[in-house]
Amino acid sequence: MLVLTLSLAGTFAFGLSGALAGVRAHLDLFGTVVLAFVAALSGGILRDLLIAAPPRTFRDWRYLAVACAAGLVCFVLPRIIDRAERGMQVFDALGLSLFCVTGATAALADGVGAAQAAIVGSITGIGGGILRDLLLRKIPTVLRQELYAIPALLGASVVAIAHAAGNDSGLYAVLGAAACFALRSLGIRYGLNLPKPPQRRYDQALTEDSSHAKERTGRGERARDRSCRIADDLVRAPGVVDDARDRRPLEPIIAGSVDHAEWPADAIPPGTRVRVTRNPPWSGPWRTVFLGTIDRTPPPQLVRHRRAHDGEREYAVSFDEHQLSANGDRPHRKAVIWERHLEAI
Repeated sequence: MLVLTLSLAGTFAFGLSGALAGVRAHLDLFGTVVLAFVAALSGGILRDLLIAAPPRTFRDWRYLAVACAAGLVCFVLPRIIDRAERGMQVFDALGLSLFCVTGATAALADGVGAAQAAIVGSITGIGGGILRDLLLRKIPTVLRQELYAIPALLGASVVAIAHAAGNDSGLYAVLGAAACFALRSLGIRYGLNLPKPPQRRYDQALTEDSSHAKERTGRGERARDRSCRIADDLVRAPGVVDDARDRRPLEPIIAGSVDHAEWPADAIPPGTRVRVTRNPPWSGPWRTVFLGTIDRTPPPQLVRHRRAHDGEREYAVSFDEHQLSANGDRPHRKAVIWERHLEAI
């Protein structure tokens, strides 16, 4: 009964993570519930398919009910769930630790080898999150940040190694789940990540001028070059630690010019002179207060971040002079900046 209760709690936590991603992506009720089902149940379904067994999820109505409830709760109370995200991560870690162990145990019981069972166990824990991100057209989180797949693989490996040594005691399942939970909790607490390659540089795109564009062949490529000459910079919220996870590039606009894009009527008009301010409780993102101009490329967008104000937009700003970020990163001439840091002059 305890295992079933924890399994259902983990399913609910996974469902909340999927539903919250759907709400943040502005999906409707159906899309939000679908993402809850995907995040909560896909790992177990993939496990059963890999070991050629009928999916157990469809043989127990409680899993379906819990996943559906998670989607509905998050759709109705998105702000409460968003604020309690850290608490949900604890349940998520519990679910991950349980699912990776049960996945490995089920694979071993079906006669799968130890190494294969460890892989099946880890897939049971991370499969739902991967499919969730793919449905949202995102690179899966487990492939780019956070210690998530490694704890699942560790927990499943403990069970698999014990089985290979001839010991199928339930104690090793508990140890595997505890190891997974501990490592995942440490990753949450201290923001641990695996090493990444050096960040790509876009300085060439910043300094490229019209003479370079003339060297390109074809009128279409030259027009595309003019509309795609965009820098990357910090998109930040106050109080967030300054690191590479809080950076994102401006996506190059490859389908025509954006000069004719619809500009929101209540937004700061393009060409407006602004002062980029600093947030006193926070040391970034820039070293100094400086001046710039609201750029038309790209048009302003609503900020999709849990720390954003209701209706807050982010604007592309061209700087009068190159600026260094707070951590001394390379000079930037253009960036996307939240509205709270802009003062019209």
